[in-house]
Amino acid sequence: MRWVSALAGVVLLLALPAWGGTIQAYNSYLHPPFLDNQGQSGLAPDLVDYLNRRLDRGYRLQLVNLPRARLARLVLDRQETRFGGVALFLTPRFVADEAHTRFLWSLPLSSDYNLLLFRRPAPKTVTSLNSLAGLRFAGVYGHRYQGIDELKDAGLIRREDAAAEAVNLGKVLAGRVDFTVMNHSYFAALDGGYAGLFETQTVQH
Repeated sequence: MRWVSALAGVVLLLALPAWGGTIQAYNSYLHPPFLDNQGQSGLAPDLVDYLNRRLDRGYRLQLVNLPRARLARLVLDRQETRFGGVALFLTPRFVADEAHTRFLWSLPLSSDYNLLLFRRPAPKTVTSLNSLAGLRFAGVYGHRYQGIDELKDAGLIRREDAAAEAVNLGKVLAGRVDFTVMNHSYFAALDGGYAGLFETQTVQH
């Protein structure tokens, strides 16, 4: 499944304190290439460092790494409080803000897309989302999968969530589910241990 701008944006803070200060920059991608070396390097720290070198004096971003479900629960889904921070590597569809009415958005920073991952050989060739009907899907808590979620709601596929993408790779290999979804940049960053074990497919969506 290809979401051409799957990791393309940054949610810009809604309000800057007039007196400056530290602003939390939330990252919910806790794996390479976004975080490496126990969180000391990767795209997320690099982006925060880049932005800090260009912010007005008096403002500083502080990287906060946390799972997507926790980010949604503690920060993004809280309607009673105004969001005052930065969320990295998200797009409007990830937080149900396609109309751009809840958050302010930057221009896209990068382009990525998601892969459908099957244990080789794949049970079928996927030509459209409807081709996934009858299969078992492994997702991640707190993640939205546009198109796949609609199939789940219609009872056409079964969704089973785990805490991380790496757990889902093991579930696919063990035959507990039929497929999972992972962004291309993460799959490309994995070492060669999975070489030849998975079949990847994309569907324009």
